[in-house]
Amino acid sequence: MSRFKTFFAFLLVALLLQLSSGCSTRKVSPNDKEITIVLLDGGTTDSLRFLDGTSTPDRQTQPEKTQTLPESSGPEPSPLEPSRPEPSGPEPSGPEPPVEQGPAPLVTIHSPSDGATVNNPVQFTFSAQGVHSLTLFVNGNAVSTNIPTTQTSLTQTLSPVDQSLTIKLVGLDANQRELASHSITVTATQRSQDKGTLIDKMYITYYYLSQEKDYSGTADTKLYDKQCKVIATVPSKFSDSICIEGSGRLSDGRVLNYASTCSCGRRCPTGGIICYFEVNKSKYPWGVGSKSNPLQPLRSLAVDNSLIPYGTSVYIAEWDGVKIPSVDGIGGFTHDGCFRADDVGGAIKGKHFDFFSGTKAMWKALGAIHPTRKYLTVYKNAGRCKNSP
Repeated sequence: MSRFKTFFAFLLVALLLQLSSGCSTRKVSPNDKEITIVLLDGGTTDSLRFLDGTSTPDRQTQPEKTQTLPESSGPEPSPLEPSRPEPSGPEPSGPEPPVEQGPAPLVTIHSPSDGATVNNPVQFTFSAQGVHSLTLFVNGNAVSTNIPTTQTSLTQTLSPVDQSLTIKLVGLDANQRELASHSITVTATQRSQDKGTLIDKMYITYYYLSQEKDYSGTADTKLYDKQCKVIATVPSKFSDSICIEGSGRLSDGRVLNYASTCSCGRRCPTGGIICYFEVNKSKYPWGVGSKSNPLQPLRSLAVDNSLIPYGTSVYIAEWDGVKIPSVDGIGGFTHDGCFRADDVGGAIKGKHFDFFSGTKAMWKALGAIHPTRKYLTVYKNAGRCKNSP
């Protein structure tokens, strides 16, 4: 069997050589290459050598080297399957968080009130949220543009006078599209030059709504109402401040006001023990005056009612034309020198008035203009203050 295989291999090789040489014969050349065919039959090995003419010198054939490829970590991709790009970043860990929505657009004119008659120049106070800027219109004409939303007031001379005017404050987005608005009607009048009746030179002090957030320290001091029930527990320094100022805002937003002297609680630095009551913070955001009236920052005065009766309009010449700085969301306008007798105080006697600044920071700003205990010229029943805010 082995010899038969050998013979058959000779015939096969001869046939292949004839085909490759175009069925021609040639002599063996020194350049012919020796090729060995190994035949395996069970455990028997037969070898067959033949010559193949090439242009290379006769040499021993080297075994062919093979390269072992690393095993694939997964199945081979199908040739019909399109290749998929590798992700360029980490896979998302979950659904994207919702986009936070800002406050709804809102514009509000706080003063003057709708239908009011006011002196020129008119002071407007307002607030806005959810808008980019503000524009003020009078009878459809823009009179003040690009008002920042951080601004809370402006002074504007209106015309024509003695006629009803439509005032519209518009909140705009960054592309100047209207988002919200508020409209009122007012009648502007030419301001009287009547200063009123001269009282005298009087010296100024300041008071404000004390704020618990301005005071650090342990909340270890109790504030009581007239029935000696605890209203709040606050830092001792805030207790001293609200006692002196007469009203204050707690960290939780509640507003407390002087009620009366009492026998419970911490003694006030100025003497006596003070008890308080909680006010309606929507109606009295800055505290309560002597006749259950709301206090108004930069307008309310505490005075001696024997000299200036409650509710009297007061004109102070040295404040007329003073630019009030914008502090803590109030101010930012030019004062007309007009005030109102809204409050009293235990230490306010004779030719002394207490200016309600609203906040401690505003008090410091105003004190830089007219320092505490400076004497100023005070008039009462001033005609020029008739339509003042």
